[in-house]
Amino acid sequence: MLGAIIGDMSGSRFEWDNIKTKNFELLNEECFPTDDSIMTVAITGSMAEAYYGIPSAIRERALALLDDNLLIIAEKFEKKFGQKKEI
Repeated sequence: MLGAIIGDMSGSRFEWDNIKTKNFELLNEECFPTDDSIMTVAITGSMAEAYYGIPSAIRERALALLDDNLLIIAEKFEKKFGQKKEI
């Protein structure tokens, strides 16, 4: 995962202005994470959550941030599909 993100960031400054050379600085101040980096992190986080579950303290803090309508939806979803194991 780290290699994918470094590669994505390294090429980010050339995303709309491709180059033909391999002679360039790997990372510099012009580099930035792109949507590919963000999606890599999101998918990896989802896989970890599916395998390990969500720590109860994090789950409680996240649920406390939901407004009443979203909390009702989350409770219905949990009732229908069950809650994953907690750490």
